[in-house]
Amino acid sequence: MTHPPRGVIPSLDGLRAIAVLLVILTHAGHTAGFPAGVQPEALGALGTLGVRIFFILSGFLITHLLLREESRAGMVSLARFYLRRVLRIFPAFYVYLLAMVVVGWLSGAALPLDDLLSAATYTINYDRARVWVLGHAWSLGVEEQF
Repeated sequence: MTHPPRGVIPSLDGLRAIAVLLVILTHAGHTAGFPAGVQPEALGALGTLGVRIFFILSGFLITHLLLREESRAGMVSLARFYLRRVLRIFPAFYVYLLAMVVVGWLSGAALPLDDLLSAATYTINYDRARVWVLGHAWSLGVEEQF
C-alpha cells in the first residue's frame, strides 16, 4: 500500500476538485449564454461556494503548515514561509502575465497598464480588472494579502 507524500492530505484534494468544478460550472454558465446578472441564482451561488472553499482550504493548509513547522523546529520562520510561498506562486503567475502581454501585443489588444501593474503587485482585488484575462487575479491578491 502506498502512502501519500509527506504533508499531503488526500481528502483535501477531493474537496479542492469539488471547488474547482463549482467555479468551472459558474464560468461555463457565462460562456453558455447567461449574461452577468441574468444567470440563475443557484449557478452564481455555486461559484461563490467554490471560491469560499478555496479560501477555507488555504487558511487551513497554511495554519497546518505553520503548526507543523512550530512542532518540528520549536518556532515558525515567517521569512522562510514567505520565501517558499513566493517561489511556489510568483513564477507561474508572472509567466502567465508575460504570456498575456505577448498575446495582447500580437493581437493588437494590449492590456491596460494599470491592470497589469495591479495584477503584478497582487493588488488587483482593490480595483477590478477591465480585461477578462486578468479578472481571476483578484483571488491571488486576497491570498497573498492573507
